[in-house]
Amino acid sequence: MVLAMIVLSTVGISADGSPAGFGIGGTLAIGLALLALLALFVRYGAERLLRYITRMPELLVTFALAWTVIFAAVCDFIGLGKELGGLIAGVSLASTSFREALASRLASLRDFLLLFFFIGLGSGLRIGLLGDQVIPALVLSAFVLVGNPLIMGATAVPFGFPRLGSWPAAWSGPAE
Repeated sequence: MVLAMIVLSTVGISADGSPAGFGIGGTLAIGLALLALLALFVRYGAERLLRYITRMPELLVTFALAWTVIFAAVCDFIGLGKELGGLIAGVSLASTSFREALASRLASLRDFLLLFFFIGLGSGLRIGLLGDQVIPALVLSAFVLVGNPLIMGATAVPFGFPRLGSWPAAWSGPAE
């Protein structure tokens, strides 16, 4: 997924290049090099560093925040976006044996920052325009309600399932 996001980010760069002027090829190469360096760090250095940091619990949260901000800034500088940098930093920290300790210490901060996400999402919603979306919503709903069973029926038969047996699965959704 991260590789796909890097490729999509580089495709989105205009002809004048990334903010740092690397261009599409340079941004892609730097992004892949960043992933390779991160993989080496996670494989050989992250456990040792986090083992040292967890001796001082207050440093664990500070390190996780600093790590994320650094990756967000670097990825934003090369043109990949700060969101991708935050995701890469999170994946790298989750790849260690200290992920549960990090998750428990960062839970309250995560919930607090999630509040700002929903505030930003809600502030961008324009209630007056909701009436304009009724027709597209009905068309999309009809496509899902009619198209999904048709697609499930068409793909069930080549795999040896009965055509009619696919209809309840199409309407009920994925098994949990």
